[in-house]
Amino acid sequence: MKNTFIISSIIFLFVVISCRKEIRSEKGGIDIISNVYFNASKNLEKMQNFHVSRINYSGNSIVELVPDHILPGVTSSINFIQDSMYYNLGNENSNKMIISELKKLQKSQSVYEKK
Repeated sequence: MKNTFIISSIIFLFVVISCRKEIRSEKGGIDIISNVYFNASKNLEKMQNFHVSRINYSGNSIVELVPDHILPGVTSSINFIQDSMYYNLGNENSNKMIISELKKLQKSQSVYEKK
């Protein structure tokens, strides 16, 4: 009985220790969507989806595409985020710019102060 308890404890500790491996995604994207329900106390059939933000990341850099809430499919602003600082890239109709040049030309702003 005592041997069974010791063996099962060792196996349990081995499983717990081996499960600490982190799996990180190198690049990808996240879409943030909000559902708004109208007259939710009566039924849940009247609903509207709002696309809040689209986030694409690679390593420690993030590009945030903020859609216009009035005209779906139109991007109102694009932000580049690295560490805790962000740079406003303008909107989708602005000229394409190299991010390394943008970091030299534009003053960074704190993500925590972003509205």
